[in-house]
Parts: sequence; structure tokens; C-alpha cells
Amino acid sequence: MKRSIFWKGILVSLAVALLPAIGGSTAYAGDLYPRGVHPLFLLSSANVRAELNLSEEQAAEIDEISADFVRGSAVATDVLNDPATSVSREEAAAIYADLEADFAASGRAVLTEAQLRRLDQIDLQIRGATALFEGRVTVPLGMSDDDFDNMLEAVRPFEEFSQEAVGLGRFGELSLAQVSVMVEDGDAWAKGAAIAVLSDDQRAALGELEGEPIDFEIGPLRLRAKIDE
Repeated sequence: MKRSIFWKGILVSLAVALLPAIGGSTAYAGDLYPRGVHPLFLLSSANVRAELNLSEEQAAEIDEISADFVRGSAVATDVLNDPATSVSREEAAAIYADLEADFAASGRAVLTEAQLRRLDQIDLQIRGATALFEGRVTVPLGMSDDDFDNMLEAVRPFEEFSQEAVGLGRFGELSLAQVSVMVEDGDAWAKGAAIAVLSDDQRAALGELEGEPIDFEIGPLRLRAKIDE
């Protein structure tokens, strides 16, 4: 409970700051993949497809599955936003959860086990500091509550930095693109600060989980900001 409460504030700040970069849509756009979107959308990036050595058939299937998911989500959103529709928040969440579960199952079924492992590694890299607080990282690294709290303390300045960036964006002192860049820079710093408090063994284990770094040449949010500006 303590873990989820403390980290929730950081995640909320990050999510709010990223919404402009995502554009309120789960539609994918090559290397513009933003954090917070389903990992399978990474496969819209040409360098990720090359890294996984996707065949033409696999790429076509992934494109079709992803497009179906985007269309299905859009239809569900239109229906749920219709004033004539009486759906509770819990029911709406369940509808979206079912859509994503079907999307994940269909998409992952297209990939081999080796491709899935590499996709998971790349996803961890892209998710930055956020991923360090997830069970898929904390459990294999054998993190204690003290380890977790030490990481929280290390990234706390980033929470303040993120909130400040969002505030400046809301008041028009920064463009949405500039806010996105600040969040990406801050997240990279936060991840470095969090990793620094881990033991050598834990850092080595994290390296195994993330695998070989994949070079996006320019961060996904920064690239989006460059285009927007």
C-alpha cells in the first residue's frame, strides 16, 4: 500500500505532462511512441521492427491488429460519451480493459518467444524511471522496502520538477512541446538517480532485464516536440 500511494503522485504528474504529446489518442506514429501507450505500439517504429526482425507477414498482422484496436477504442469512446448512454465509470473501465486484453493477446500471438522477450526489454527501456517501481523489476531485483524507499527519495525532486513543468504549461509560460521535453529530460535524470541507489548486483540484474540498449537516436517525446515546434 505504501508503495502505490507514494509513487502514484509521480505517475499522475508524468501522465498529465505526457497527455499533450500523446494527443489524447492511442494512435501510433512510428518513433513518436509515447510512454503510457501499450507496448505493442512500439512495433510501429521501424527500428524496433528491425531489432525484432519482424517478417513482412508479421508486420502486416501487427498493423491490422493495432488499427482494429484503435478503431474499436474510438467507437467505444464515442458510445460512452453519448449522453444517451448510461454507463458507470467501472463499466467503462471494464470495456476498455477488455479491448486492451484482446489487443494484447492477438498481438503477442503474432510474435515468437524471442521477439516477445526483446519487446519487453525495449519497453522497460522506454518507460524510464516509471518501470523501476513496477513488480516486473522490483521482484527480480529482490528489492526490499528500504530499497524502494531509497529510490523514491532519489526521484522525489523529479516529482517536483514534473509538477512545475506541468504548471508552467497550464499557465502558457511553456509550450506543450517544451513541457514534454522537460518531462523526458527529467525522467532520464530520475532514472539515473534511482539506479544510483541500487546495489551493484541489482544494477546488473536490471541490465539483464533491459537487455542491449536500443538507440532511438532522439527520444520519442523530444522528436514529437521538434516536429511540433
